[in-house]
Amino acid sequence: MQGTSTKVLDSGIRSIFASSRPARQVKKSFNNVAGSKRAYPGKGALAAISRRRDTVKTIEKITGVMKLVAQAQLMRDAKAAWTAAPFFTSLQPFTDKLPENKNENKKVLTVMVTSNRGLCGPLNAGLIREVLRSPEFPKSSHVFIYGDKGATALEKRSGENDKVFASAHPGRVFAYPEIASAAERVAKEEYDEVNIIFNKFVNMNVFALANVRIPSHKYLIENAKAVDYEYDENKNELFRNFHEHQLSAALNYAVWQNNASETLSRRNAMDNASKNCQELKKKLNIIFNKLRQAIITTELIEVTVGAVAVEEMAA
Repeated sequence: MQGTSTKVLDSGIRSIFASSRPARQVKKSFNNVAGSKRAYPGKGALAAISRRRDTVKTIEKITGVMKLVAQAQLMRDAKAAWTAAPFFTSLQPFTDKLPENKNENKKVLTVMVTSNRGLCGPLNAGLIREVLRSPEFPKSSHVFIYGDKGATALEKRSGENDKVFASAHPGRVFAYPEIASAAERVAKEEYDEVNIIFNKFVNMNVFALANVRIPSHKYLIENAKAVDYEYDENKNELFRNFHEHQLSAALNYAVWQNNASETLSRRNAMDNASKNCQELKKKLNIIFNKLRQAIITTELIEVTVGAVAVEEMAA
């Protein structure tokens, strides 16, 4: 009777506890059904490394796709840059025959051509750094910025920001009327020379920093005798129109060259990012395998020590 009452009492207690709260569920390690059900040392570190490794794999896929997209766009942008070049280069022989303006007190208007988007490596940072460090920049009377990145960079510099009189923020698709309106805004200022600084597209693997100097219409009128051409009577209007056309053609040339350089720089940046992800993934795999092997070794030692202890106790 005593044994029977104990069984009934035990079953009753279990039934009370079962009705009051659900049974605790034990999480399995790494979702392995046949694995251990206890939390072992180092599980958190393994999980963190595994999550980081998965993140690196995802980033590698994204940068790989962006590299392919940039490679496809590079052919289109390079063709557009080469197509727009003759509209400016055909005007250069005339101004190249003019004598160089060696006046140290001349007013130079600087035009910086930058991009609107990021993820293109050191394209914009290198251009802005070279412009600010150049000995001619302090002599610039005014600065005109074409593109968002250049305007954002100079906003943080109080000394250089005072020289900026205007900026243009084009869309993703360039149009000549927008570029011509920006050139018209530049032509309204007083200057002796315009210095357009941009990234020139050299070939499918190289771009370099370049600049183009455009003399003012007043300088053209004063030095027109140096060029052997016959002019109409109204030379003032003729050279003013020629200067505005040359300025818009030069800015259009710089914008398309910089656009092709941007795509090239983005392709190179995404290629380097993919390579860095591959190297980081290899390092994380080595760390993950070392830590997992250390945990397995620790568990084997624990099992061996436990088996020896049981044999000693049995003896």
